[in-house]
Amino acid sequence: PDFWGNLDNSLNLLLAFSEIGLMAVGMTYVSRNGDIDLSVGAILVVCSLVMANLAVFSGVPVLIAIAIGIALGGVMGAVNGLLVTLMRLPPFIVTLGTLSIFESLKLWYSKSESVRNVDIEATAPGLLFFGQGFNISGASVSYGGITLMLLAAVLWYVLNHTAWGRHVHAIGDDPDAALLPCERHDSRTGRCQRVGDQSLRDGLAHEVARVLPAWSGRL
Repeated sequence: PDFWGNLDNSLNLLLAFSEIGLMAVGMTYVSRNGDIDLSVGAILVVCSLVMANLAVFSGVPVLIAIAIGIALGGVMGAVNGLLVTLMRLPPFIVTLGTLSIFESLKLWYSKSESVRNVDIEATAPGLLFFGQGFNISGASVSYGGITLMLLAAVLWYVLNHTAWGRHVHAIGDDPDAALLPCERHDSRTGRCQRVGDQSLRDGLAHEVARVLPAWSGRL
């Protein structure tokens, strides 16, 4: 149908899938690194419940509740990362196990009860900010959709146009080959801390050798 391609419907789809899209942007780095995380959905639910309960029922300011939720997500993600990198366990097995743990944590914390939108609107409307937006030529643009597009653009640039992004590509393509130019280990995936250190130093030395004569001629 014609309405599928119009601007309003496209922006509505962007709003509907903004949460999944934000997770997918982060998971792009994980998958490009040759790993997988099955627990990311459960982490999202737990963090959302914590933020909502703190802001709605405990009276915690919205920004502080959001910060606590983000910090909790970081801790839960760090558990996965440490198990994979330090204990050398397969990411599939680790995240499959933490998926069950986080799902159980969700049921225990929420007592199988949800936080209603009516309560959020009455007590902590700031939590609904990313679902709000503005109109352009009759089409509704959400702040969540804008955030998704901006974050995707930034992370795309980092992945494709920075040294760190090239390191991620190298490790994901062939971790054994990427390990060859390394001097130290235990970063990113625990297999390689710095890919191409020597190449980086050679490049810096070349730039210094090229620039210093120009500087000395001006002194």
